[in-house]
Amino acid sequence: NEELLQLIAEEVNVKEIEEVKEQPKGYKRLILGNIKICLDIELTEDLKLEGMAREIIRYVQVLRKKSGLSPEDKIKIYYSSNDRLVNQAIKEQQKYIISQTIAKSVEKGISESNKNIIKKDNITLAISVYK
Repeated sequence: NEELLQLIAEEVNVKEIEEVKEQPKGYKRLILGNIKICLDIELTEDLKLEGMAREIIRYVQVLRKKSGLSPEDKIKIYYSSNDRLVNQAIKEQQKYIISQTIAKSVEKGISESNKNIIKKDNITLAISVYK
């Protein structure tokens, strides 16, 4: 049932579902009632970049709210980070970040007076938003 497969994909946060006869090596088994699911739990570089982009979007939305900006306000995002993954995620996922945050642009560089520092898992990101 296609609807059930879509629901499962959303719930376990996977990109695609395919039917297999036996559990592939390296996959994790998950049992949901009478349904057996095998998950490829390898975090590829692309998945890490997508995850980082989603985290950045979440941070921007928090800053938007904290700054009193409405969801419709077009913003400019400025950032600074020495982390390779952050910089690569912003570079490769820039269009996605812009579309999800209703931003005009995402630019490297930060104002000392309006920066917000986010630290997570040994990653530091300074970020600010302007209308």
